Amino acid sequence: MSDAKVINQEAAEDRADVVVRPPSLWFALVAAGYGLDWLVPLSFVPNRWPNIWIGALLFAAGLVLAIWAFRQFKNFRGDVDTHTPSSALVDSGPFAFSRNPIYCAMFLSLIGAAVAADTLWIVATLVIWYPVMRHGVIGREEEYLERRFGNAYTEYKSRVRRWI
Repeated sequence: MSDAKVINQEAAEDRADVVVRPPSLWFALVAAGYGLDWLVPLSFVPNRWPNIWIGALLFAAGLVLAIWAFRQFKNFRGDVDTHTPSSALVDSGPFAFSRNPIYCAMFLSLIGAAVAADTLWIVATLVIWYPVMRHGVIGREEEYLERRFGNAYTEYKSRVRRWI
């Protein structure tokens, strides 16, 4: 086997091997939810004005949480890209409360978008989002992080919940 193949094999193994990039899934599901709502509207909130503000607040809370988590990664020179090797195990900031604050932020913003737009279709996309995220992304990330960081990640996992 040539050295190039060995290096490529090692590079392929030094990543989480997730089934989809989480932001791509999020955008696809939001677009699908709005598209389905355009075709067949499904309202679920009785009063339009309060839900716009409540939805915007939930969406903004998700955005703030995501920004906080991204900054925490940046402080440790980490990379949130699921297709690149992890350089640091971040366990402070929002990662002290949740092992997946960015994915919690995505969930919060999906709910916020659904409430603000008063469309049950975006809520329905959670039927796809949750299992794909839980098994196709988070499960694979956890296996990778255990290989990459060993006992440090196992200890972190034992004291910090997966979601909240």
